[in-house]
Amino acid sequence: MTRALRSGLGALLLLPLLAACGSSHANSSAPNLSQNPDANQVEASVASFDIALGPPDRFMVGLTTGDGRFIGYGTVRVRVYPQGAPPGPWRTARFVPVAGTHPRVPMPTTPQLVAAAEGRGVYETVAAFAKKGLWTADVAADVRGLGHSAASTTFDVALKHTVVGVGEPAPATQNYTVTAHAGVPLTAVDSRAQGDRVPDPELHTTTVAAALAAHRPVVVVVSTPVYCTSRFCGPTTDMVDALAKQRPFENKADFVMIEVWQDYKRQQLSPAAVPWIVRTSGDGTEPWVFVVGSDGIVKARFGNVVTRDELAQAIEKYAR
Repeated sequence: MTRALRSGLGALLLLPLLAACGSSHANSSAPNLSQNPDANQVEASVASFDIALGPPDRFMVGLTTGDGRFIGYGTVRVRVYPQGAPPGPWRTARFVPVAGTHPRVPMPTTPQLVAAAEGRGVYETVAAFAKKGLWTADVAADVRGLGHSAASTTFDVALKHTVVGVGEPAPATQNYTVTAHAGVPLTAVDSRAQGDRVPDPELHTTTVAAALAAHRPVVVVVSTPVYCTSRFCGPTTDMVDALAKQRPFENKADFVMIEVWQDYKRQQLSPAAVPWIVRTSGDGTEPWVFVVGSDGIVKARFGNVVTRDELAQAIEKYAR
């Protein structure tokens, strides 16, 4: 099976290309302020995957300036509404750093220009969508050095999710493991494999099908660390693996990684990945992390960006 795959690249690395321009009022005394007024305008891009009709869910936006500098930390306000409809209510969105970055501790409480390695991330809130079609997201922020800034972008809301959703049965997939990979190279187990070594071996000892049959909660990460252009897959997978090694999480659930690609050169997806992230004829997305309860039902899912704290809280709540 050959499919196209979209990654978090579009959400965060290419924000200047995908975002709809907003407006900002610059403070001339601000540090790192460009002399080009257009460069100081704030731009927004939707960073959420698989937006569809349904109950409230995570909704994420990323912010940059017109010349590609990242905005991070603090909180902003976000509202969403169908195009042509009255604007929806404002909601507070908090900053969520991308796995693998090194935000300041404690994190600043004011949005500001940040270096990619330090403060790359998104702003997360909760939103529900009751109408299929094109929607608008407005963002309002007080950015240090830029003053009060506003930006808007548009995005599509689908009729149904293309990725396994909360409340649905988890696919009982026979993913490859380090000891059972059907004769295919170990890179089909994890694209980072070299020789007979597979990174994060704790994630490759059992299958989702076996966990479900044993009525064990399972945390599933679907990613491709080598071919994930956004570079989020590797840090996200490592973060899941770190939780798998820590008490009490190591005893609360089985932890499984499903590599997206069985053969990247041939653009052949892993048979175990397809039921999770490509359920229709459209494109797939990655990375994804799912928390499945002992009843085999998906209790939580995180697309593109997830923090250790968010995932740990979901495991504590649902892995039982």
